[in-house]
This record gives sequence, C-alpha cells and structure tokens, in this order.
Amino acid sequence: DHPFAAVKIVATTRGLVVCGEYTRRGGSASEHAIEIQALELGATEVMRGIDKSAAGMAIELAQHGVFTTGAPNAVTVGIQRVRSWFRAGRMVIIEDLCPQLIEQLQGYRWADHDRKDGQRGLEKGFKLDDDLPDGLRYAVMTWPELPMPATDEIGRKIRVASDIPEDLRLAWEREQRLKLGTANAQDWADLDETPWVGQGIGQFY
Repeated sequence: DHPFAAVKIVATTRGLVVCGEYTRRGGSASEHAIEIQALELGATEVMRGIDKSAAGMAIELAQHGVFTTGAPNAVTVGIQRVRSWFRAGRMVIIEDLCPQLIEQLQGYRWADHDRKDGQRGLEKGFKLDDDLPDGLRYAVMTWPELPMPATDEIGRKIRVASDIPEDLRLAWEREQRLKLGTANAQDWADLDETPWVGQGIGQFY
C-alpha cells in the first residue's frame, strides 16, 4: 500500500539541489506522468530514474511520454550514497519545496532484521512512509559519480584522491572506477547491478 512518489533534483556547479516532490496514492500512470512533466517545465535536459524492479510502471509511464532509466536498488549502498553526499555538502534540500520529503527522511529508520535463528539479517529500511526517500535514493543512484566542487575551501582544484575527505575516499575511488569503465566485480556487487554507463545531466525523478 505505497503511493507513487517522485522527487526533483537539479544539477548545479556546486552539487545537487532537491527542489520538488510529488506523491499520490491510487492515481493512474497517465496522471503521474502529467505531474512529472509539470515538474520538468523549463528544463532543457532531463533524466528520470526509477526503481529497476518497477518494470511495469516504467512501461506504463513510457506510454505517456515519460521514459525512465532503471536505477540500482541496493538499499544499503543507496542509503550510504545519500548520506555521504549530504555530509560532503554535495546535495541540499530546499525545505519549503519538499516538506513531505523532509518529514519522511526525519522518520526514516532501519527495520528490525533479527532472523528466527537469532542471527542478524540484511539491513533494510522500515517500509512505512518511505516513498519519497526511496525516490531520492533511486535518483542519486542514477547519477554516475559524486558531484565534486570546482575548488575546495582554499581555492585549489581537487585533482587527486588525497584531496578527498578520508571518510569519502573509498566511495570516491569506486565512483572513479565506474566512470572510467575499470570497475571490478566487487564494485558491481556493491551496487547489486550489472554494468551500466550513463551521463549525469539535468534533473532526476
């Protein structure tokens, strides 16, 4: 019983800006397509990410001119990317434009994942009021690399891995391998995804 949910992200030279949201329970694909296209007004280049397992909805949206790209849906990796990009200052949310997203993010938590045998199972998000956070996660997983600023705080261009904060180094290095096409099997296993090459442009839904 989850509503359809979408977020709008605009790429800027300083990172990603989350500046729109849409959620509706029980609407048709044609109605969702109209709302998504309304979010896109004024955009010159658009990319739309969607949960790669939502093939049926992707087909239905395509019937109404909204074509999507399947995003990796590995929960733990996606959550880490969202957290890292916020912490690194590469992504911000315009609170007045995304009040429901803010509310759902504040209530987002891990589900109880103890197994019947007493062991710990896989981490996963608690599936309640998480639809907009999921949309945000699919959007950033569609983006091919960590948005890096043109310069750091003292004006030097970031050229080498040593310029990346220590807690972001491993994620940055993996993104560089993915970008250059030199990713190893573990990189793709971390993403739970087969090799995909794309360009980070415009807006994401």
